[in-house]
Amino acid sequence: MRNSIVLTIVFFTFSICFSKGQIPGHRLFSNSKIHEIKIISLYEALTDTLTANYVLSFGIGQMQIRDVPYAPALLMIDGTAMDTLGIRYKGFNSWWSSVKKPIKIDLNKYKKDQKYDGLSKFNLHNGSGDPSFIRENISYSILRSLGIKAPRTSYARVSIDTTYLGLYRIVEQVD
Repeated sequence: MRNSIVLTIVFFTFSICFSKGQIPGHRLFSNSKIHEIKIISLYEALTDTLTANYVLSFGIGQMQIRDVPYAPALLMIDGTAMDTLGIRYKGFNSWWSSVKKPIKIDLNKYKKDQKYDGLSKFNLHNGSGDPSFIRENISYSILRSLGIKAPRTSYARVSIDTTYLGLYRIVEQVD
């Protein structure tokens, strides 16, 4: 009887650990560490290209659709290299009111079926309007604890080439 209880507990523990490891984004949205994200330019002046793409998307007829073009780049997440992907600035108030620009990353923009930790898109929020840089994490966590679907979050130090941009919040892309 005792052996069967021990085996049941061990099996249950392993099944929980195994199932958690299979959830897409389990590593990326782990808050056990601050992740390291390095964006690497494929061409010169990626920051200038991102800014031009964003500002030009406000052209005539663009205000309604806001189709901001992506720029190709390489990505390193915690030492794992990702091949050519799409990157662009995002947001409106958070973009105009901050030196640190919010970023959208689409791993499938140029190479199909490319994923990191089971995810094909995620966002880097700049914390504009949240000086504590924790309100969004807490509110999403509360919503998830109440059974309401909300994006997962974690933190990352972000740089483009050799320029350190600062601390960002990684936010799950909701499709």
